Amino acid sequence: MPEELIELRRDRARCFQSGVEHTDRTVSIESLLGWLRRRATDAAGFETPLLIPGTRLVKQLGHRTAIVVEQPPQVRTVDWINDGEDPSLPTDAYVRRRFAFPYLVFVLSFDDAELDGYQLRVYVTSPLASLESPLLEANMLNVTTGRDSPASWLCIGRQEVAALDWPDKVESALRSFWATPFNLDFEAPRGSGYTRLRSLDPRVRSAVAWEQASLDDPLFPLSVPWPAAGLSLAEAVEETLRMAVPAQFPTKLQDIVDAIYRLPVS
Repeated sequence: MPEELIELRRDRARCFQSGVEHTDRTVSIESLLGWLRRRATDAAGFETPLLIPGTRLVKQLGHRTAIVVEQPPQVRTVDWINDGEDPSLPTDAYVRRRFAFPYLVFVLSFDDAELDGYQLRVYVTSPLASLESPLLEANMLNVTTGRDSPASWLCIGRQEVAALDWPDKVESALRSFWATPFNLDFEAPRGSGYTRLRSLDPRVRSAVAWEQASLDDPLFPLSVPWPAAGLSLAEAVEETLRMAVPAQFPTKLQDIVDAIYRLPVS
């Protein structure tokens, strides 16, 4: 039988049978490797880790992972800085408050197995419907904008979660967010979401007003005209992964040569 040969030259791959006419087939190395990648992916399949309730999306890029969690409208008990609202307490004292919230969207970012500090927290007034769903600003302390981005970055604090499985990593991050006292650390230089949005609606102009409105109507946050955060869900996920260096997929002969030199000799 004629011998089947493959010839690689720069960015082209040629397949032909020795001594047989009309058997040549030439394609780009990039398209060949793309086909091999798809076949390898099909063979391996895909399985997400076990996800906690409310998880809407998991995206991995290199060694970074973004996980989107959506929580339904709810009333939460939080420790909120007094900031002079209760004259009987020091300004820097914390007061236990009960606040109502609309839908809450967290975009948690992990570097390998640890939280990497690029977490986002935004509102929506209806469940996320697509990657293009627009996000809304959140009126909270411990949330601010920055990094030349409209994204609403939140403070969770450093946690040792490397040894935990994925559901526990996410649960730990969310638990830490709600358990951490909400203070004025983000007032300088940009201002927290709470301070920037307190003139938006009389029901959120102060902690006292917010708490009373939550008691009167736990769903009132769904009718507040929260301003657009300036990015979609897809863009928010990309923001959390911005520091990731995407792997370069091989597209030319030199990439294959480099790989051969890295592989053990058989």
